[in-house]
Amino acid sequence: MAMQQFAAATARPLPVIILADISGSMSVDGKIDALNAALKDMLHTFAQESRLNAEIQVAIITFGGNEAKIHIPLTPAWQMKDMDNLIAAGGTPMGSAFQLALEMIENKEILPKRAYQPTIVLVSDGIATDRWQESFTNLKNAERAQKASRMAMAIGRDADKNVLTEFVNDLEAPVFEAHHAKDIHRFFRAVSMSVNTRSSSNAPNQLHKIDLSKLPDDEFEMFFLEWFLPNEKESIESYALRMTEKITHENPVLVGVSFGGVLVQEIAKIIKTDKVIIISSVKSNTEFPPRFKVARATKAYKLIPTQLLADIEKLVKYAFGDNIVAKRLKLYEKYLSVRDKKYLDWAIETILCWNQKEINESVIHIHGDADEVFPIKHIQNCIVVKGGTHIMIINKFKWLNENLPKIILK
Repeated sequence: MAMQQFAAATARPLPVIILADISGSMSVDGKIDALNAALKDMLHTFAQESRLNAEIQVAIITFGGNEAKIHIPLTPAWQMKDMDNLIAAGGTPMGSAFQLALEMIENKEILPKRAYQPTIVLVSDGIATDRWQESFTNLKNAERAQKASRMAMAIGRDADKNVLTEFVNDLEAPVFEAHHAKDIHRFFRAVSMSVNTRSSSNAPNQLHKIDLSKLPDDEFEMFFLEWFLPNEKESIESYALRMTEKITHENPVLVGVSFGGVLVQEIAKIIKTDKVIIISSVKSNTEFPPRFKVARATKAYKLIPTQLLADIEKLVKYAFGDNIVAKRLKLYEKYLSVRDKKYLDWAIETILCWNQKEINESVIHIHGDADEVFPIKHIQNCIVVKGGTHIMIINKFKWLNENLPKIILK
């Protein structure tokens, strides 16, 4: 008797389709930056979700200029790498976005018949500049798309709330109004909560009420400064000056990790800050270990094969063995998010040649007692995290989540 073969069942897709306004008006008041940060946080949250009952899949459709485009095709969240930033420009062709969403949902090769009902999220700060009505009518009446849950957020006072109100189909989740960058984060946290609740339930097609009006306010408004490539032979002072152009808040609390700790200290020499907090870093070159001083004197750092960092999987498995789990691998990949050889060569040389000799006593320094890059014995006046390594933002995140807010507010 032949042995029957069994195939492992795969989770059914739970699609989330974001329709993101990237018209020119999104470029003011930090709206596009807040949207980019909120979307990245949402994708990271989805990537951590269990795929036992449903597999969250995400697509991002942008509309700006004269057309809508698929920024990210429908992709399982756990397979996603970092999202390329959205760039704001041009008009608001909302109708084109509706049409792309319709084509995506009705295409059974993209979205199989076994998929759960989609969630469509519309985000806009203005008035549609194309004939959106026909495309929207087609979307809400199509065989499969009509079953989708539709949510919407109006960014700013100029958003066409009539269109957004017509878009939503859940009377218990009306149009969310975002007047500040933190409101954009709150909205996408609600989207994450709604989708995650569905994915972990035994009935993912059943919608769960999310009361947008009762979402807690953030204690802090977080703004992530993303690294960019340096100019040829650019100084740390010049790079810091260019980075300040991305800071729109007054008297911010700057938090920098590792080389980022050096950078925020340089930024604080240019703009007024409330606090400067560095993690796993140094306050001056007097805290460098002896090997750093030798590397600087001999220029041995030029021999470091930074191109190896382009393949983080090989690097991490070489360092930690083949048994490293995929989740931990993704954390290291996120930690080393910039792996461009030009940037890495510049960063290594810049930190080794940092000329700051005097320690600024106002800098708050958090450091692990097991840091292998900047050993604790060379560090002065710091808050010590027991067992913290150089990447303790990953393996000591619970300590940081609990204590960093207290340190900021102190």
